[in-house]
Amino acid sequence: MYANRLLTQLVFHHYAPQFYSSVARENLSTLSSYGVENAIRSYSTSQPKNDESLKNAKTKKKNSKPAKTKSMYPNLHGEVEVQLRGSGLSFKFYKKLKEQPIDTYTTSIMGKFLCHSSGCEADGWASKKIAVTIQLYQHNRYNAIVYHQRCKECNHLSRPKLDSSYAERVAYRLKKWNNIAQPKADYTYKESDPHLDEFCEACKVGVCPMSRSRMWI
Repeated sequence: MYANRLLTQLVFHHYAPQFYSSVARENLSTLSSYGVENAIRSYSTSQPKNDESLKNAKTKKKNSKPAKTKSMYPNLHGEVEVQLRGSGLSFKFYKKLKEQPIDTYTTSIMGKFLCHSSGCEADGWASKKIAVTIQLYQHNRYNAIVYHQRCKECNHLSRPKLDSSYAERVAYRLKKWNNIAQPKADYTYKESDPHLDEFCEACKVGVCPMSRSRMWI
């Protein structure tokens, strides 16, 4: 009877360590036939520590942040500089968005997307209609905001891997803003899959030029 009552107390207190040390340890010989000793030890070792629980909570909070819908690519500034050679122009990439640009232009570039959703079987997709907003600032600074697209299979957001069209079109626009004569850009429209507004983040904020029938530069 005493053993049954003590077992009930242990369950009620969730096998608290302090209860285990003050009561259960003194009666393990009495309760050995009930296997309580093993149950207590198993329960104690299975409980997460406070610091581990806090870490898991922080991870969950971090993972709950909304996915980015656009990106900048300062690492491609070197390729833009190559395109500017011989023009006499020198620019720095402005990573912040705190200032008002003195000029802005939205066009399209090309690249590839991969879907990183764990449950999606899509291999990815190529796009010739990735919206990019190029912005000019005082003191020879610029940046370019590239808008993400969503997977047509699972609606997961994806950040594109860009090809050479990024540097070419950014440099073209910087030259044009500085009144540098250059051959007219030959970006001929080619038939491709239709541009679906619901998968384009630029369309959702009303800045995508791809709602028209051809690509612009």
